[in-house]
Amino acid sequence: MGNKSILIIDTPENCDKCRICARAEIDDYCAYLGARNGEFIYPNGYAELSIGMSNCPLRPLPEEKHRDTRFDDIAGAIDYGWNSCLAALEGKDMIDKLIEHADKILEGYQEANKEDLIEVDTNYIYRTHFKLNNPVLDVLDAQYYLGSSNMTRYLRTDYEYEDLKDDIISIEWYLEDKDSGYIELRTIRKFTEGELERISNWVSGQNSDGLGEGFEQQDFASYIMRDGKLLDFNKDEWYDEDLKTAEFDWETNKYKFELVD
Repeated sequence: MGNKSILIIDTPENCDKCRICARAEIDDYCAYLGARNGEFIYPNGYAELSIGMSNCPLRPLPEEKHRDTRFDDIAGAIDYGWNSCLAALEGKDMIDKLIEHADKILEGYQEANKEDLIEVDTNYIYRTHFKLNNPVLDVLDAQYYLGSSNMTRYLRTDYEYEDLKDDIISIEWYLEDKDSGYIELRTIRKFTEGELERISNWVSGQNSDGLGEGFEQQDFASYIMRDGKLLDFNKDEWYDEDLKTAEFDWETNKYKFELVD
């Protein structure tokens, strides 16, 4: 197919304001179409023409995809890959795109859930730490997965914790490194040891089954490696002992929450 290049410009209002409009002494013409088909003279009234004629070389960039993917890991991965490509085309860092999108989500959520949002002047913050038995390949991808899992909603809608839901502001998983991190619980009042133990049991169940099961099936958490070299599932010869999976430490960790000063 040959090498290709892409020129990203702001879409002009009309041909007259287009950057590839060539100025001539008698007539202005489209430099792209002129190069391909001989001199292409704009028709009368070209200054008012909208960009997008059938032979116009400009094509609008596709829109980003931001579907509700809380219950669909595959769709979430597709959206993330799609948006990563758009970010690369625009010369932007995907981290900036994620922050930008997160801000939009927060604004939309706050607007749509004004009556349900908990507004407090003071809140209590509890944390417990976790380890992964193997490091993830990409901290950004792993954190994006954890952050988009909406564990707060899962906890607040679990019928076994209905008596605590109105006191829970949020619960989030955060990676501090490729193989470790912490879980942060925010509440509007101080929880008793018994209540915190119930939350710890819920976290253990999520790390072993719900959240953890989905997490360890992602490409960043399941991979083939031997002697520090990453291998290809399909192309390289590998053995069972080469399979690495980043799993939570639910079998040995009680996930005891401590109040943060």
